[in-house]
Amino acid sequence: MVDKLSDDALLAVFGRALGYSARAALRKFAQAVVERPSLGSSKERLLAFEMMVSICDDSERAIGYIEEGRKVARQVGQSCARWDLMELPIRLGRGEPEEASRLLDHLQSQHINEPGVARELTELLVEIGVLNPDGTPAERPEASPAEPPSLVVPGQAGAKPGELWTPDSQKPTGDKPKIWTPGMD
Repeated sequence: MVDKLSDDALLAVFGRALGYSARAALRKFAQAVVERPSLGSSKERLLAFEMMVSICDDSERAIGYIEEGRKVARQVGQSCARWDLMELPIRLGRGEPEEASRLLDHLQSQHINEPGVARELTELLVEIGVLNPDGTPAERPEASPAEPPSLVVPGQAGAKPGELWTPDSQKPTGDKPKIWTPGMD
C-alpha cells in the first residue's frame, strides 16, 4: 500500500530497498518516489529517477525518466551532465547517431570542465569502443582495408598471403623432394 505511506515513510523504505539492492522492491518504491509530487526536487527523488533509468527494461521509458530527472535537476540548479551521460549509451544502443552526436556536443561545449565529467565521458567512450584506453580514437573496422585470409608460416620468407602453405611451397624451384615416390625418376 505505497499510496498510504507518508513521504518520510516512503523515503525510508526506498532507502532500505536501495541499501539491500532488492530489485523488485526498489522498482516499486523508486516508481512511487518519482510519482510523488510532494517530494518535489529532493535528492532522494533525483536518485529515484536515476534508479528507474538503471532498472528500466524499456529504452523509451528510460529516456522519459532521464528527461524528468534532468528537469528536476535544473529546478534545483544542478548540472544536467549526469543525465546526458546516462542518455548517451541509450541513444547509441537505439541506433540514434544524431541524438548521440547532439549529446556529445552538448557535453563537450557545456559540461566538460565540470568535476568528473571529462573522466566519465572518456570512460564511456572507451567502454563503447569509440576511444582506446590511451585516449586515442579507436579505428573503425570498416575503415581498415580488409586483408585476404592467409595461411602463412610465421617468420618464413617468401610466404604469400592467401596461398595454402605446404612443406614444399618454401623450396626454391628445381630442388628434388626428400621423399621418393614412384614416378619421380
